[in-house]
Amino acid sequence: MMHIWGLIMCAGLTLPCLAQETVRITVGEWPPYVSEDAPDYGLASKITTEAFDAVGIRTEYIFYPWKRAYVNAGNGDADATLLWVKTPEREQEFIFSNVVITGTAAFFHLKSVPFDWKTLDDLKRYRIGGLRSAVYPWFEEAKNEGIPLTMELVNDEEANFNKLLSGHIDIFSLDVFAAYSMMNKYLTPEEKAQITYNPTVIESWDYCLLVSKKITGNLRIVSRFNEGLQTLRDTGRYDGIIAEYQNGKLAAP
Repeated sequence: MMHIWGLIMCAGLTLPCLAQETVRITVGEWPPYVSEDAPDYGLASKITTEAFDAVGIRTEYIFYPWKRAYVNAGNGDADATLLWVKTPEREQEFIFSNVVITGTAAFFHLKSVPFDWKTLDDLKRYRIGGLRSAVYPWFEEAKNEGIPLTMELVNDEEANFNKLLSGHIDIFSLDVFAAYSMMNKYLTPEEKAQITYNPTVIESWDYCLLVSKKITGNLRIVSRFNEGLQTLRDTGRYDGIIAEYQNGKLAAP
């Protein structure tokens, strides 16, 4: 979906007046952070929209496959793209905002299967599920330390939930917000009630807004966004948005 804002006519006047400044942002599908079908286009989009609103700037979201979202923004066909982790390669093309939201991953398991861990060595007794397209730094770390972990790979996370429910794996790691969004979509209430996660964080990621270095005023856009984001944090609105999604738009763990 794409909202277009152009020149608007001032009431009672015959001359046009300039529309409110708009930032065009390319995104892909990754519920609940970003989704074309979600209220406010998802959690991260809601935070981004309100941060720009706080400084008088409108937002326009353009949904693409993720690779195209990144390329189009990098080429300057849009102003920015959401939602990315900082890397040296990406910094060559984009200016990064302050952190929009931090995602955390944890190990999911059945409530009927006792699970706890403190070190990577504790994981070797469990059958672990994983995604073929994903990278798991903790798994690579364990391998480098000589810890004999094994991982059964699947093509999508829905399959991991099904393997968990059927007892074919004991645990798998996933972003907590994303996991509960997927459970809401794919599982029945009875199935969801069987699953929980261990509170120990295995990984975390700081997600940012990227503004293309090829557009005019890129430094100003980042500066204004950071200002609006800080306003949300200072006023408590940031925590309020998170609470809305935790309490009203995501199933509680």
